[in-house]
Amino acid sequence: MNIYLIGMPGCGKSTVGKTLAKKSEYQYVDLDKYIETKNSKTIPDIFNEVGEVGFRQLEQDALKDFSEKDNYIVSCGGGIISNSENKKLMNGKVIYIDVPIKSLKKRLASDAANARPMFKTKTVEELYKERKDQYNYFMDYKVYNHRVNDCVKKILELVSEKMKKILVINGPNLNMLGKRDENQYGAKTLEDIYNMIKAENYFEYEFFQSNHEGAIIDKIQQYKCDAIIINAGAYTHTSIALHDCLEIVKVPKVEVHLSDVDNREDFRKVNFIRSVCDKTISGLREQSYIEAIKYLKKTL
Repeated sequence: MNIYLIGMPGCGKSTVGKTLAKKSEYQYVDLDKYIETKNSKTIPDIFNEVGEVGFRQLEQDALKDFSEKDNYIVSCGGGIISNSENKKLMNGKVIYIDVPIKSLKKRLASDAANARPMFKTKTVEELYKERKDQYNYFMDYKVYNHRVNDCVKKILELVSEKMKKILVINGPNLNMLGKRDENQYGAKTLEDIYNMIKAENYFEYEFFQSNHEGAIIDKIQQYKCDAIIINAGAYTHTSIALHDCLEIVKVPKVEVHLSDVDNREDFRKVNFIRSVCDKTISGLREQSYIEAIKYLKKTL
């Protein structure tokens, strides 16, 4: 397994990576420096000759070189997330190192920022806004780099401990979040919610969504997890089969809903799964999931 460090220029990937290597059995590599050595050119020269598109291809080729290797800490360039295909090449844990904008600007001001090609056309704020969703998409865990040693300690905990696994199940029509009634369900998409959950580094998560009752039941029966968070959607109010399935599974189970189902239409007040779940959290929109994680942290 490799450890891939991603984040904005100036977030401290290199410093964290080198320190992490000294405190572990991993070897450290700076992907940008690897590209320069491999191509016998500096990154600015590569940008000048082949542009960003050409550089991104060289970057992906370099990433492929490490996809079959093991025990490397790979400090990636800030734009590695610009191609979503790169995520498939990261054979290990992806750590997003986040730093407040003010700190980034302060660090970059004393760090030859003009030598970074992307800052010739964009400000730090523009680049951060453009990339932050992709960082969240790529990451397995997010770590804040306030102090290097604390950041390194947290990463070592995340990659070395066997974390408890939470199965997060979403039922019918939840794949359409973002297009449904915002007054009831909020504006977040299901992917947005998944990214919020992943940022809660307490557990390892598996996500499953289906519009089919049988598929959800099959998934629960095949469970290999320490707890379940389930938003069964409309099946909450109709599925005795789902009730029976959840009753069999002997792990903590938290029922969540984005809307306040107890104060909506009468048919939504019928609930077949509440009695076989340990906790119900509803009416907090996407925050319902985060509260479920907080509950499980105490329970587990």
